[in-house]
Amino acid sequence: MRERLLRVDGARMDYLREQFGTCIEEPDEVEARSILAFIFAIGRHFLAVRPKDSPAAFARAGERILR
Repeated sequence: MRERLLRVDGARMDYLREQFGTCIEEPDEVEARSILAFIFAIGRHFLAVRPKDSPAAFARAGERILR
C-alpha cells in the first residue's frame, strides 16, 4: 500500500512540476508551487472549519498558487 501511494503521489507531483515548469523558470519556485498545489488539493477536503465565503475563498487560494 505504501509503495502504491508513493508512486501515485510521485506521479502527481511530477505532473505539477511539469505544468508549473512551463511558465516558471526557477526550479525552487516550481517545487514550492507544486508542493502548495498538491497540499491544497488534498488538504482542503480535511478542513473541518470552512471560511464564511468558502467557495470563493478556496477559489482565491487556488488562484494565488497558480500565479
